[in-house]
Amino acid sequence: MGIGERFLDEQAAPAPGYRAAIRCPSEECPGIVVAPRAGVEFAYCPQCGGAWDAGRFGSSGHPEYLQLLDDMKALHVKKAADYGRDDDPLANLRASAQVGIEPWRATWLRAKDKVTRIDTFCVKGTLANEGVEDSLKDLAAYCLLALVLFREAQA
Repeated sequence: MGIGERFLDEQAAPAPGYRAAIRCPSEECPGIVVAPRAGVEFAYCPQCGGAWDAGRFGSSGHPEYLQLLDDMKALHVKKAADYGRDDDPLANLRASAQVGIEPWRATWLRAKDKVTRIDTFCVKGTLANEGVEDSLKDLAAYCLLALVLFREAQA
């Protein structure tokens, strides 16, 4: 089997001729969606009955990676509403400038905190509060936010 044909969930092997199985894109459904072979228009989740445009399972990237990017986008929009302002979704990160710390550097420090949490998990095998998946997602988000702020500072 090629890399693109490997199953993301070994317990959810798709029917012959199908590429992969991934988690259902519906937030309410824990099911597995079968990513279709070329020429099939829809991906189908047998648990909730949902169907999605098969283009989202194309060969231009790993389907679960692309799903994580979609999830991160949605999370960013939600958090921007809580932490930002209508005129500046990154206002909370820019606030570090008020105490003389460049916002991209302050954001990088937040990312390093997540690295420390993940390192703790690697050593101890457990975390008391936030889980590893949340820490990894936060790390990815802080890295991207630091890049946005770094680019702004360079402009």
